[in-house]
Amino acid sequence: MRSLFFYILFVWFGSFYVMACDCGQLLPPLNKAATDSFQVITVARLVQLEPGKITGVATFEGVTLYKGIIPSPFQVIYDCITTCKMPFEVGDIWLLYLKKNNQGNYTVHYCERSRRKPLSGEEDEYTIYSQMTWDEEILFLEKNFPKKDFVNANMVNEIDSTGKTLIDASRPLEHASDRQKVFLIVISLISVGVIYYITKKILR
Repeated sequence: MRSLFFYILFVWFGSFYVMACDCGQLLPPLNKAATDSFQVITVARLVQLEPGKITGVATFEGVTLYKGIIPSPFQVIYDCITTCKMPFEVGDIWLLYLKKNNQGNYTVHYCERSRRKPLSGEEDEYTIYSQMTWDEEILFLEKNFPKKDFVNANMVNEIDSTGKTLIDASRPLEHASDRQKVFLIVISLISVGVIYYITKKILR
C-alpha cells in the first residue's frame, strides 16, 4: 500500500514537472532597448482560434497600437501543443509583443513579453515573471510610444510586396543618445541661421 502511494506521488510530481514550461530566468526590466526586437506591440482582443497539430492561428481585433504597422483584425501564429503553448481563450484581451517569422507571419511566444489582461479582481500571476503589473506596463508604453492607427490590410500587403518603407512621423529618435539629439538640434538651428543670413544678403 505504501509503495502504491509513493508511486502515485512520483507520477503526480513527474507529470507536473513535464507539463510546466521552463522559461528560465525572469524577464529583464522593460525599457526601450527591450522592445527593439519586436516589430509590433499592441493590445488586442482574441476573437478566433484555429488550433493545428503543432501551431495554431489566432485572430485578434486591435484595441491600441503602440509600435509597428498592422491591420485590424490580424492573425498570429502560436504554439498550441508543447508545454509552452499559449493559454489563449476567445474573448481575452492581450498585450502582444510580435515578431515575424521567415514566412512573414507574426508569431507570439509564451516565454516572451506577451501577457493576458487580468479580469477584475483576478490575481495577475504574470506580474512575478515580468516584474511589472499590467497597469505599470501599459503606462510605460503610453509614455514611450505614441498611439498609432491600425492600417488597411491592403496597405500592409502593398508594403510587404514592394518593399516600401512607411515613414512614421510620430516616431521618436529612439536610437539617438541625449548628446546626439542635442547635437542635431544645434546643427538644425545653425543651418536655419545660415539660411536666414544668406537670404538677407541676397535680398539687399
